[in-house]
Amino acid sequence: RNRNPNRNMNAPPREEEGVAILSKFPVLNVRHVLLPRIPTAPADDHQRVLLLARIRVSDIMEAEIVVTHWSLDGDARVEAAKVLERLGRAPMPGAEVAAPNVRIVVGDFNA
Repeated sequence: RNRNPNRNMNAPPREEEGVAILSKFPVLNVRHVLLPRIPTAPADDHQRVLLLARIRVSDIMEAEIVVTHWSLDGDARVEAAKVLERLGRAPMPGAEVAAPNVRIVVGDFNA
């Protein structure tokens, strides 16, 4: 459980989980995104996340890797998909090229 003493004590407690990306290639940029929660949904008691990394595969190629773990709640998964779609349209800050040559999305989608 999130035991952060600085958090809003009126907020429902949440379980936190993590995801990771391992790469033998240089990582240029990383973004960690908290996915929307539906606090009233019993199946959505974990804070779900999305991790994006821009990786330089060669001198002329960058890849964007996205790893995520979605909720057991169907409505929360729909909201997570909307976040993923919006992020897919925006370039990552600090990227050396405007769009990656390839984007790979992996994870546990609880579908």
